[in-house]
Amino acid sequence: MSLIFTPLGIRGIVGRGFDAHISMLIANIFGRRLGKGSLVVVGRDTRPSGEAIERAVISGLLSAGVNVLNIGVAPTPTIEWATAKYDADGGIVISGSHNPPEWNALKLLGREGILLHPDEMELLRSEFERGRFESVPWNELGREEQYDAIGDYLEDLLKFVDIERVRGYNLKVCLDVNGGAGAYVTPYLLNELGVKTLTINSAPGIFVRELEPRPDTLEDLSKIVVATGSDLGFAHDTDADRLTIVTEGGEVMPEDITLALVVDYILEKKGGGKLVVNAASSRIFDHIARKRGAEIYRTPVGEAYVTHKMKEIGATVGGEGSCGGVILPDFHLGRDGPL
Repeated sequence: MSLIFTPLGIRGIVGRGFDAHISMLIANIFGRRLGKGSLVVVGRDTRPSGEAIERAVISGLLSAGVNVLNIGVAPTPTIEWATAKYDADGGIVISGSHNPPEWNALKLLGREGILLHPDEMELLRSEFERGRFESVPWNELGREEQYDAIGDYLEDLLKFVDIERVRGYNLKVCLDVNGGAGAYVTPYLLNELGVKTLTINSAPGIFVRELEPRPDTLEDLSKIVVATGSDLGFAHDTDADRLTIVTEGGEVMPEDITLALVVDYILEKKGGGKLVVNAASSRIFDHIARKRGAEIYRTPVGEAYVTHKMKEIGATVGGEGSCGGVILPDFHLGRDGPL
């Protein structure tokens, strides 16, 4: 299995094309491109290879003279948010997202916590193929600081939502984090919102079901939602950048519909605006845009294309209906499952 470069990042099966050595080289190249003295946020999900890849990534960055803010295990949206919040020059997310546990990947972030533009990824790929690792002198090596950013992220997230309105619904929810990084955020968020929550599969790194939250992998969640009389069921993938919703009747909502509900609400609240979705998203978004008097833009598939278009035009809301990912730029420019 070869290494796979895409606009979303670099991924592969650990030990079969993707490993700590490759991760260190990519991080070193990324750090050199940013320049000595830069600050990079690093975080990871809960998969078994994460710690080894994390140490390699940090070594590559420090060797390039780059300083590291290591926030440890955290959802991808938290890492993206932290890159912007702490005014970092870049970020590296270590996560295989919805891919099986043997996979892992690096997502490279620029300033504001946005995935690197596909053109920048192509330049990095060309340099990677030359295979050159470079280290600064011993007295110019970067420094690592460890910091728990989740508390700050939750604080900002709670400022972004109408807490009292949510509490007024007296909701009962069943949450399936499936051993992923969402376990560190979403149960606490729901608790602060006054939502009575039954969390299942909450042990970090223990993946009870397949990692992608699809109708065929969420049969247990659907049954528990019905059996417990819950109002809703929520399910994350491993890095919690997406959210799948289960209705009170146990039906798993299509991912397009999850995004459509949010888009319709935001555009109504804002009185129109600009919407960005990818080319694989359904025509329902054209209907919503017309109904709410909004402009709609479509991009190639891939979060990097969507977020850069959103930044370019000053979009109101966006996302990828093909994977249930919602992007609200007023909070940060990235898919965010807990949000």
